[in-house]
Amino acid sequence: DYLPGRGLISGDTYGNRDNRMLAAVAYLDGVHPSMIFCRGYYTEAFIAAFDFDGKNLTRRWYSENPTAGQGLYGQGNHNVTVADINGDGFDEIIYGSAALKHDGTLLYRTGFGHGDAMHVSDMDPDREGLETYDVHEDGLAATYTEELRDKDGKVIWGTLQATYGDGKGVDNGRGLAADIDSTNRGFEMWSGTSGGVRTVKGELLSTNKPSVNFRVYFSGDLQDELLDATGSGGSGGKIEKWNPTTKSVGRFLNLYGINNSTLNNYTKANPCLSADIFGDWREEIITRSSTDPSVVNIIV
Repeated sequence: DYLPGRGLISGDTYGNRDNRMLAAVAYLDGVHPSMIFCRGYYTEAFIAAFDFDGKNLTRRWYSENPTAGQGLYGQGNHNVTVADINGDGFDEIIYGSAALKHDGTLLYRTGFGHGDAMHVSDMDPDREGLETYDVHEDGLAATYTEELRDKDGKVIWGTLQATYGDGKGVDNGRGLAADIDSTNRGFEMWSGTSGGVRTVKGELLSTNKPSVNFRVYFSGDLQDELLDATGSGGSGGKIEKWNPTTKSVGRFLNLYGINNSTLNNYTKANPCLSADIFGDWREEIITRSSTDPSVVNIIV
C-alpha cells in the first residue's frame, strides 16, 4: 500500500486540503539516497522515508502529525526542500514553516503556517549553517508575511503581519531569494507584499522590486538572473538582470523569440524545467512551443 495513505477529509469536500502530495530525495544517512513521500500540508501532515537497495523497499521512518499545534501540522508549503541546514552531514526535511531531522524527529516548528514559496541556501555567508526564506498565507495567525530564519528555525528578520492597517494581515503568495547584487554580501530577497529588496540583515537595499517568480543562474557570471512571463496567460517569457548601480532590472533575453517558447500556468509562469542538465555550471531553461506541441526547446 502507498504510504502515506489518504487522511481525513476535513479541509474541503474533495480531499484537496488534507491530501496534497509532495516527494523528494534525501541523504538521511549522509551517504545513500532515500525517498521521501509526503501528504498534506494545510492541516494534517505525514512523511514517509524509504530506502531501496535495487531489490527491496524498506521503510526507514514515518512521521505522523495529526494534531493541531504540534509537529508539522498546518506548517507545510506547496513545496518541500531537502538540505543539510545544520552541517551535521545528514539532510534535513524543510517542510514549510517546520523541519524534520534526518531521523524523522522534529527539528523545529515555527507555527507560522502554510506558504506558497520558500528558498533554502547559504544566504548569509557570515552565519553558520543554511538559511530559509519563507512567505506565509495565514494572515495574523502567521505572525510574519515573510521571514528569514536560521538553521534552528530562529527568525533573523521578518515583516510582521500586524504592520498591515486592516488588522487582518495578508495572504503573501510570492517570495524570492537570489544573489542578484554584486555590491551586497550574501543573497537579496523580496516578496509580493514587501516594500522592496532586502539584504540578509533585513536592511532595505532598494524600493525597486523586480519580478518575484523564479531565479535562474543563466549568464555564467557570479549573480543570478530572474525568470518571468512577458504577457498574460504565461505567454512568452523573459530573463531579466539586476543592475547593482541603478538598483533596477533590465531585459537580458526574450524567450518567445526562441522557437515560439512559452511558459506554463498563467499565475506563476513556470518553465518546464530550469536546471543545469548539461553540467556546465549554468542552468538551462526548458520550454514548450506555443505553436507545436511536439516541440521541446532547450535554451542555453
